[in-house]
Amino acid sequence: MKGEQGGLAAHQSARKEMTRGASLALLARLGALVEAAGFPIFLWLYGSVTFGLFATLYAFVRIASGVTQMGMDVALQRFVPSYDNEVDVLRALLVALVTTLGAGILGALALIVFAPDIARLINGEGQDITHVVGIIRVYAWTLPLWTGVEVLTACVRARRKFGPEIRIRFFYEQVLRILFAVILAVAGMTAYGLFLAHIVSMAIAAILSMALVSRYFDLKKLPTIGFDPKLAGTMLHYALPMMPATLIQRFFSELPVVLLNVIIPGAAGATAAGLYSIARKLSSVMQVIHNSFDYVIAPLTAFQKGRGGRDAIADMYAYSTRLMIAFGLVLAGGMIGARHALLDLLGPEAKPAAVALVILVLGRLSTFFFGQAPAMVRILASTYWTLANGILAYWPWERCYISLWMIMALRGRPLRLPPD
Repeated sequence: MKGEQGGLAAHQSARKEMTRGASLALLARLGALVEAAGFPIFLWLYGSVTFGLFATLYAFVRIASGVTQMGMDVALQRFVPSYDNEVDVLRALLVALVTTLGAGILGALALIVFAPDIARLINGEGQDITHVVGIIRVYAWTLPLWTGVEVLTACVRARRKFGPEIRIRFFYEQVLRILFAVILAVAGMTAYGLFLAHIVSMAIAAILSMALVSRYFDLKKLPTIGFDPKLAGTMLHYALPMMPATLIQRFFSELPVVLLNVIIPGAAGATAAGLYSIARKLSSVMQVIHNSFDYVIAPLTAFQKGRGGRDAIADMYAYSTRLMIAFGLVLAGGMIGARHALLDLLGPEAKPAAVALVILVLGRLSTFFFGQAPAMVRILASTYWTLANGILAYWPWERCYISLWMIMALRGRPLRLPPD
């Protein structure tokens, strides 16, 4: 009897921590609404063509950051919570920072070198290629900044601290981008202003992220810790197979924006990319709920796994899935019903995005029925299971397989985890 009460108390404690973290992450993700509110401002100040080019390069860099992060944002969620020794924690942090910073800088240099080829690819024939090349070479430095912010905030989440990054990632970054975009447009920099605004906001976010990390890690000890090649090999062995999952997710999200600009030549392609970006950003309100749970499930799962709390893991999965479905159905119905009103708020240029908005909302809703299975598999499964899952991540039957695997655990069967 006492064992059952203890197990129930442990489940309730895990639920409480998960719900609190998800609530904080939900507030953070509401920054997507701030970004969406900036769209009509960008359209008005810079025009549909410049905004479309910005949306295309934004998507391009976001996909590239899936490579330069090298899976370290996920690896930190697995390694840091499992260490009791602070020296091991700092060594893992140093490995993540050194590898991703190097990859980000190399990626930016590659974008600068190949800027003419990228410009011809996305701008079509007969356009001002020189102008676009200049924009790409300036905007390329967003890549190491973006990579740094992703990894630094992942360090904080690895400490199971879910609230502090809210002001950085989804408030300051978004609000400052809008503020600087307005200032630069008023100053007459309508060609480069929107791109420079993003670089400046990301640079400030990176500085604030480093300051935030220093609150939870003793960064003064990093120079004396020393780079551990063996740990680096272990982390990369786990992290690199995580990249396909991240890249597939970002390809599905961002690649249509790039393809629209490639397939449709000239200014029309940039305009079409901008319209799709509007629909995608509005539908990402649905993803606010999904990602809020994703943010907290991974480190909490690693924490429970390290302490043998497999029943608590299964309970978290079931509870979070029920909450996601309940919120998702209500939000999806409201967004589809109010789609024309939402697009009217962004101005008459946004009206053609209505059909795309419905399709994207329904697609995002379908993922709610499988809960946070992919995030949990990244933590629980072996490297090669996780790699296979990442490659097939968006095939419906694979998601059903993961869900059935979890449901078996919820019905009393032991949760058999592949060996690490």
